[in-house]
Amino acid sequence: LLNSTNVIQTVALDEEFEKIRGLQDKATNDGSIVESVKLPARDGLILLRRTEAITVSNFQNGSYTRIFDGAGKAKRTGFFTYEEKYKPGSAVITADLDRDGSAETIVADSSKIEIWSKQGKKLTSFYPYGEKYDKGINFVTGDVNHDGKLEIVTGTERGGGPQVRIFNWQGKLIHPGFFAYGKSFRGGVSVALGDLDGNGWPEIITGAGFGGGPHIRIFSGGGKLMNPGFFAFDPKFRGGVNVASADLDDDGRAEIIAGAGVGGSPTVKVWQSEDLVLKAEFLAFDTRGRGGVKVATEDMDQDGKSEILASTTDIFSLTNK
Repeated sequence: LLNSTNVIQTVALDEEFEKIRGLQDKATNDGSIVESVKLPARDGLILLRRTEAITVSNFQNGSYTRIFDGAGKAKRTGFFTYEEKYKPGSAVITADLDRDGSAETIVADSSKIEIWSKQGKKLTSFYPYGEKYDKGINFVTGDVNHDGKLEIVTGTERGGGPQVRIFNWQGKLIHPGFFAYGKSFRGGVSVALGDLDGNGWPEIITGAGFGGGPHIRIFSGGGKLMNPGFFAFDPKFRGGVNVASADLDDDGRAEIIAGAGVGGSPTVKVWQSEDLVLKAEFLAFDTRGRGGVKVATEDMDQDGKSEILASTTDIFSLTNK
């Protein structure tokens, strides 16, 4: 916005905008959300359209999300990820599964995954762990079998065994699955995909769920163990770990990202994949919180580098009274 007059102008905006976070004039450029601004004479102000949606990464419907760069610096003001048409707590991803140029929306509730077209038509639904399972599902999408289309890789939530399964874009099981941790473990398993070795194809990264140590393992797209793993946090911690992966620094290899599970502080860590050197560690939310933090990635500002999306494990919903 530019005020070319010789008097102060107050401008009412037609929607909420976000101020930039600047190194100069921090009192003005404070990253706040505004519906109106006061412009000094012959001065200007840069505003950003408010971030309100995650378009291609996975999110938990109803969580509060903040955006960070690969070094842990906050890039935008946080926002609630909430779509009224989906149940609170559902896991949601929008992705072009069949590579036809039109994105589908994949939604998982406590037991079932549904795939919807861009036009709002339900294309299919399936139960990754059977109709009797109702503990929750987390999932990611990526081309793990090199067929040019995106597969759906699923993990269980607290109460489920740590079984990872792989489905095609039509919801058909194409891999019998594997247990990332002991079969008797019932804390679930967090899943992520990332091209860790730079060969153009993603590996499967897993994190032990609640009740287990914060242990991360790496598997091939076919489920073969490639790295016996490491502890993202204190091995004595029993809240588990949430995982994500993306190329944050544009070096051709994805980094491994971890968020502490429930019971831990909202700590996020980032490792470079080739030697597991810790690159960044930061708190996504208030240190007093002990709900842990979920992590995901997406290029939110379209600069060619993915940002880290840190979300609360608590969710909210809107109700009409």
